[in-house]
Amino acid sequence: MYQNPANAYTTMQKETLSGRELEASVLTRAGLMLKQVQESWSAQDRDEKLLEAIKFNQKVWSFFQAELSDPENPLPIKLREDILNLSLFVDKRLFEV
Repeated sequence: MYQNPANAYTTMQKETLSGRELEASVLTRAGLMLKQVQESWSAQDRDEKLLEAIKFNQKVWSFFQAELSDPENPLPIKLREDILNLSLFVDKRLFEV
C-alpha cells in the first residue's frame, strides 16, 4: 500500500492515461514547475527549485527528441520536424538560464 497518497495517484495516473494524455500531463507538469519558480522568484529555495525544473524539462524534451528521431515514429515527418525544432528552441532557452 502507498504511504503517500500523491504517489498512489501518480502511479494510477500513469497506468490509466493514454500516450497522448501522458505526454500532455508531463508537458503541463514541466511548464508548471517553471511557472512556480517564476511566481516565487524571491524564495530562498529558488535556485534549487529552478534547477529541478530545468532538469525535469531537459529530460522531457530529450525523451521527445529521441522518440521523434526514430524513423519508425508514426507521426508525419513535417510534424516531427516541427516538434524537434521546438525542442531545440526549448533546449537553447534552458541552457541560457
